[in-house]
Amino acid sequence: MYDVETIRRQIALYRRTLAAYPGPTRLTYASKAFLCVALARLMTVEEVGLDVASAGEIFIARRGGADPARMQLHGNNKTRRDLSEALRVGVGRIVVDNEAELELLAQLAAEHRQTANVWLRITPGVAVETHHRYTVTGTADSKFGLPLEEAKTVAESIVGADGPSPLRLTGLHLHLGSHFHEARPVASGIERLLDLAASLHENHEWELQELCPGGGWGVRYH
Repeated sequence: MYDVETIRRQIALYRRTLAAYPGPTRLTYASKAFLCVALARLMTVEEVGLDVASAGEIFIARRGGADPARMQLHGNNKTRRDLSEALRVGVGRIVVDNEAELELLAQLAAEHRQTANVWLRITPGVAVETHHRYTVTGTADSKFGLPLEEAKTVAESIVGADGPSPLRLTGLHLHLGSHFHEARPVASGIERLLDLAASLHENHEWELQELCPGGGWGVRYH
């Protein structure tokens, strides 16, 4: 069961907490948890962005009135159709998990004659305590995202490209796991992403526009 008032209270709580941060912030709902037209409509009314993982979720989100510019396409197994649909409707940012996906996205963006806004999903080598090792996603051996050194090489290939590029690196993203309760690892992961951003700025004058520390925060259900 999804209770609308509970969802609205949680959104308000996040907004009050984020108000302490001096810069701009944005909330996003992970559609993989559950998505239907009514829930997409609720998030749109509440001005919460949608994190979508497929062309199907993009379709449902749009039926609910969601603005594609406020969406991000996520997932470590995106198909050519998923990426093409994201480009076609103008999804605001595409979160890239690996080099093969980056190459495919560059090819499709060139075919669409578009420039795709890209985040790199990075595995910073930080562990969290969850209920099962399969729900830990930020360690170096995770199947999700790019290890830090590989991420640096990939990022430099984008921001240091000669001439016009179909890809624009706008952000960095991490996700440490699901259902954890300790904030310290998140801070450690953010520090590593900021170190990477500083290196890219120093060497390529790149400016970090968006940083996403992921989700996975645990809830009290016992």
